[in-house]
Amino acid sequence: MKPEKTNTRDLKVHGSYEAVNARGEPIPGKVVKGGDVIIAKTIELKEPDPQGFTFKDVSTVTRNNEYGTVDKVIPDPVDPNKILAHNAEGDAIVKARVSVLRKPEIGDKFASRYSQKGTCGILYRSVDLPMTADGLVPDIIMNPHGIPSRMTVGKLLETMLGKIAVNTGQMQDATPFLAYDFNQFRQSLKDYGMDELGNEVMYNGQTGQMFDAVFFYGPTYYQRLKHMVDDKVHCGKGDHEVLTGTGWKFFPEVTMNDEIATLKDGQLVYEKPIKVLSFPDFSGKMYRIKNQQVDLDVTLNHRMWVSRLATRRKIWQPFHLETAESVYGCHVSYQKDGKWECPDYQFILPAVDQYPEKIVNMSAWLTFFGIWIAEGCAVHSSDNSHYVVNVCQCKQRVRDALYPALETLGYHYTVGGTKKPSYPTGDALNINSKQLHAYLLPLSPGAPHKRLPEWAWKLSRSQSKLLLDSLVLGDGTHTSSGSTVYYTSSKGLADDVQRLCLHAGWSGNIHVHLPAGHTATKKDGEVITANYDLLSVRINKCKNTPSVNHGHQRQQHIQEEEIYDYTGPVYCLQVPSEVFYIRHNGIPVWTGNSRESGPVQLMTRQPAEGRSRDGGLRLGEMERDVLIAHGIPKFLKERMMDSSDLFKVCVSKKEEAMIVGNSEQHVYKFNGQQIKDDEIMQVQLPYAMKLLLQELESMGLDIRLQVS
Repeated sequence: MKPEKTNTRDLKVHGSYEAVNARGEPIPGKVVKGGDVIIAKTIELKEPDPQGFTFKDVSTVTRNNEYGTVDKVIPDPVDPNKILAHNAEGDAIVKARVSVLRKPEIGDKFASRYSQKGTCGILYRSVDLPMTADGLVPDIIMNPHGIPSRMTVGKLLETMLGKIAVNTGQMQDATPFLAYDFNQFRQSLKDYGMDELGNEVMYNGQTGQMFDAVFFYGPTYYQRLKHMVDDKVHCGKGDHEVLTGTGWKFFPEVTMNDEIATLKDGQLVYEKPIKVLSFPDFSGKMYRIKNQQVDLDVTLNHRMWVSRLATRRKIWQPFHLETAESVYGCHVSYQKDGKWECPDYQFILPAVDQYPEKIVNMSAWLTFFGIWIAEGCAVHSSDNSHYVVNVCQCKQRVRDALYPALETLGYHYTVGGTKKPSYPTGDALNINSKQLHAYLLPLSPGAPHKRLPEWAWKLSRSQSKLLLDSLVLGDGTHTSSGSTVYYTSSKGLADDVQRLCLHAGWSGNIHVHLPAGHTATKKDGEVITANYDLLSVRINKCKNTPSVNHGHQRQQHIQEEEIYDYTGPVYCLQVPSEVFYIRHNGIPVWTGNSRESGPVQLMTRQPAEGRSRDGGLRLGEMERDVLIAHGIPKFLKERMMDSSDLFKVCVSKKEEAMIVGNSEQHVYKFNGQQIKDDEIMQVQLPYAMKLLLQELESMGLDIRLQVS
């Protein structure tokens, strides 16, 4: 029965009841989406409700990632002679089938009615596929080795009888429970002018040449299984950018040759992707979350790199991967920073003419170079008589850092005006060095086009911080709230500074401070107009684990969170560490890749059982063969760690036991005693294993974990 608002509680407020009739049965032809009611049902309350309700809504709704059209209802709701089956409680049983129109994707699983299944490995245009002498093109080409290996002889019978049924117009029975006269089948095909074994001569669709081998060809029924690529791998829209070894790139621009910024055991590592995924015809639900520090727009089953707050102890748990659907409306935090482990880099100034290579003092060089990128340029005289490197040092903080750095580097300089028109005047600092000028001239294309050189990404974390601080000395500021902001009109330099923030162990958000076309008035009254956007990079040194859905987001009015319908392309990557760096609208954050591990049980956090639960731990013939080829230890490691909930525990090296620990606050205790950081080790193990060890300890067993 379709519930009524006046007497029914717990109505599905986020869904629609338009797809069901007054009896609660689904209506064929109705479109449903995630959260909509597909079968309406109410139960009578056993106890009186304080608000006067007499019924409770227990309707069946579609999942958030499901959508489609009600294709068939059993029994037919418009059939006057329908016979309803009933359960033990006397309620009528209704079944509904929802169809979804999808294009085949590489990786989709297909099967016939005779257990002949296979995975789509490649997609071709119809003009490139083989064709028969009559011009017929097959929809699917299956590997013939799959028939004897799976012993699906019924597939051959179905195809042969399908040919006969098409010509005779009569139904054929291909079940394996009858005695068949195959000679009669062969004669029937021969009577209709076809090969008696069902084979066809086919021609190459690309060259037109006839194949030497014949094809077993015929009409058959096939279906797509539940294991659909579209349901497993999704990510974000194309306007998201990924950090690579050559800078930020939009999803459609990323290739297999790019090195992706990934998070591996808490460290920033550049690795090539395993797969670059594109889904041009996605249609479904999207999850959007946006505040000052987080901005993501992804599919519901995309995995987010988040941490949850332990409600009782108010301690943030270790970061882990959860689907966007599961974090919707929840108080979680995201990670924006990473540890960059790299040895100190030594820059060598290239040789020019009679000037040999020069090994520079790195601290002094990074101080000078950062100030020069922000405030300097390289000027070339028309008669090649002077090679001037210029720095505007009108700020006292610049002078305090620049002068000692130049003295350490061994450069002589002049400060003040000059009569030559080729030189900047005023508070300019000039260095006349052919070798230095030759190196810096290519890096001085004008303020809107400046970039950091390639060696900047080889700097250690401490060197990256020094270079970043030097840049801020020139074109940065420190706000009253304690924030540090760097300004530039170069889009490329803003991207580089944001990447440098990550290498320094911090993060940075890019915003448009003043748009192109804004005007300003100089002291002499002259009005100038900007041709480029003035960008700001807000450097986050502390707030690098921002949270969403906290208690005061409603008062701040800065958070936006929604689930909405979307049709269009989505993209993602698959990387070895499963976590990579992404940004949207200039705001970066770590996120999970598109590998889908599936749902897990709440108690043990192990994969669910059964196809109806989108799980499965069945060990059949194919799984047995995989175990033999892959190895039992690798299979167990994959099942217990990769496909399940990986968990980190702190183990005392001395006591060889699990201890209570907080890695962020560096607090570790065993039996009430404080333990030092160098006496513990973090160990990864499945959550089910951790649960088993704790249960054994509760039984009085002394469990020891040997670590090295």
